[in-house]
Amino acid sequence: MSTKPEQDDYWLLTQALLGLRGTVRREIAQSRPDLALPEPGPEEQNVDGAIRVPAQFVWLADYLALSTFEQNLLLLCLGAEIDPVLPKLYQIAGDNPRPSIGLALRFFRGEWVNLSPQSPLRRWHLVLFQDPKNILHSPVFLAERTLHFLLGTACIDSALAGYLKPLAVRFDLIHCPAIQTLIQAWGSGDPSGAMLTQLQGSDQKEREQTTVSIAEALAQKTYHCDLHDFPTGIDELSDLFALLGREIILGALVLYIDCDALFDEQLPVLRIRQLKKILSELGDYFPWNILLGAAQAITQLDLPLKVIRLRERSGDEQAQIWRQRLEQSTPDDMALLTDLSEQFRLTVGQIDNIARQWKTEGFEELSEEGYRRLWQLCRQHVRQAMQTKARLVDARATGADLILPDRSRYLLSQLIVQAKQRDKVYRQWGFAERSSRGLGLIALFSGPPGTGKTTAAEVIANELQLDLLHIDLSQTVSKYIGETEKNLEEVFTLAEKSRAILLFDEADALFAKRNQVSSSNDRYANQQVSFLLQRVESYQGVSILTTNLRQSFDEAFLRRFRFIIPFSLPNADERKRIWEIIFPERMPIEDIDFTHLAQYQLSGGEIGNAAMSAAFKAADRQIPVGMKQIEQA
Repeated sequence: MSTKPEQDDYWLLTQALLGLRGTVRREIAQSRPDLALPEPGPEEQNVDGAIRVPAQFVWLADYLALSTFEQNLLLLCLGAEIDPVLPKLYQIAGDNPRPSIGLALRFFRGEWVNLSPQSPLRRWHLVLFQDPKNILHSPVFLAERTLHFLLGTACIDSALAGYLKPLAVRFDLIHCPAIQTLIQAWGSGDPSGAMLTQLQGSDQKEREQTTVSIAEALAQKTYHCDLHDFPTGIDELSDLFALLGREIILGALVLYIDCDALFDEQLPVLRIRQLKKILSELGDYFPWNILLGAAQAITQLDLPLKVIRLRERSGDEQAQIWRQRLEQSTPDDMALLTDLSEQFRLTVGQIDNIARQWKTEGFEELSEEGYRRLWQLCRQHVRQAMQTKARLVDARATGADLILPDRSRYLLSQLIVQAKQRDKVYRQWGFAERSSRGLGLIALFSGPPGTGKTTAAEVIANELQLDLLHIDLSQTVSKYIGETEKNLEEVFTLAEKSRAILLFDEADALFAKRNQVSSSNDRYANQQVSFLLQRVESYQGVSILTTNLRQSFDEAFLRRFRFIIPFSLPNADERKRIWEIIFPERMPIEDIDFTHLAQYQLSGGEIGNAAMSAAFKAADRQIPVGMKQIEQA
């Protein structure tokens, strides 16, 4: 419903005002023939006396069901503002250059019902009275916002500048059946669909952009307002809502009201009262122009409210959002963005922030460097929340830092291959369509302490350019029923945003041989195991569980692992290779017999500790590291 004036609107308005002059002249001549009237100009001679109003008047009359009298009142008021002759005629007829209701009743037939406080012109402050206590004889004039509208000028009411924020479209987010149904109902004007609607979703940016997309589909504008900003006084609220209603009417806009403040623990009752006032003042009149938004379902109102839950978008849909925001469109670009979307499940707000930062840093194309930087920005945006629930490992180890038997190294390389190619196999080749289970990679690293299990996890994280989250199951498992599942669920929910690699240390804390159920504690322990198994199987990333005691694992559990990689104590050749790479290049060393050191039966971790201890001894004496310091260590 556009308010843009047609090309002939100026001519129509001019003719309407000329016709109004003739009507006023005739009424004065009939009621007061003794009064001298200004001579009519030549332009008035060619007017047939009929008043044909421009499109803005017609649209407003239809929208508000205005009577002919109300339409003529608007024209009378407009004439006082822009016509050079009509104010003089009003002065002669009523002693004031502005018309009054009494004067309008003299010129045109009307009824008092058209002037009640609930009439559209008064309820929405389209016209104002100089003396509200003397409605009949008080000069009446157009609100400035109404004047601009009738003249075809697009603007926003200055009194609402502190409450309304315009929202521009950045993404097309209406690919949802519930949203399409809503658009059809609003567009058709079917009264059966006239119900207030809430968009529920944790991402405010997505709620806003969905509203903008809906409004765009209906050729309307969108403005955002927040319950936090509303005044607390009832009278102030009433005045504000009258102005908001007027803006909805004249601006042809959709109003998005952010209601997260309803869940503010400090002022919940006040916010509920504010929202109820909004809906009582505006909701019944504009159910198709108001969308409520909140992270949680709004249940405190005791009013019928349609809730549309914004679902998580698929990788392909998210790739399209990336495409829109980054302005990339080649097939190669889309392939990269699809890979990015399959790896990182981000909100619209996060995508918007990341894209803005990426562009600010000077990137324009998805070159190798540009894509690598985009990947790193995605990791950074999801990393902070994850660190609150698990320890983020600074993964620096590479394949050169890991000395393993050939069989274990081969299995590790195959795990990395499957992690890199899982999108192609699952999504492009269709394996994911068969089942949602088993789409992640679950590996068990078993072996004594210090044999490289954590280092191997770091190598995987570096190869895949993903974060490594360390979860100590011995600390996560709670003695309180339900707490373990809750703790683990929070970790998985956060990790799924980036498909981070999960490293569950000391897995035997949960996966020891299955208990015979002889008590409620045994039953609960088995429930914890079942929950973790179910969760790692549904997690579409890499989950690594480590144990020092593989023999304690129930065989039924071992069948669930894709990879079981043994980590054994190194033999003499492997120990020698570990000694050869353990010292940093910048560290001074002299006369080290690596073959001799390999005779000490130490694990890789113990060799690392010994090397560092020797380095401190040498640094204290300000000499290079030699055999003496190492053997002492």
